[in-house]
Amino acid sequence: MRFTPILLLLAFGGLLLSSCADLNDPTFTVEPGKTGAVATAGDPASSVYINEQVIHSLNPANARIVIDLSDQKARVYRTSGGGRELAIETPVSTGMKGKETPTGEYKILEKLRNKESNLYGVWVDG
Repeated sequence: MRFTPILLLLAFGGLLLSSCADLNDPTFTVEPGKTGAVATAGDPASSVYINEQVIHSLNPANARIVIDLSDQKARVYRTSGGGRELAIETPVSTGMKGKETPTGEYKILEKLRNKESNLYGVWVDG
């Protein structure tokens, strides 16, 4: 099933974010990069990486989400002692021509398990 790694990531993300309720300022970072880099199905860049040894020790206090616009990847890191270790890496699709995702630090405003956006129309898996 093509969606299994993504569903696992979304399920983990939902659990991680749902446990963030006690954090005063949950944020994620969008890093600058070139536009137009998109992973396609079957492309090695479209695979999901999960570090099983690190993922089990993630919690709201030590997890950080970074979105890299240059290679269209979302990464979840475990932070400790000033360093960080990669727990999850997955492809993302950010913005669109004329509506690019601005860089910066963002607060997590919604934590919905099954969000369905109708802002840009219907999402279709090509």
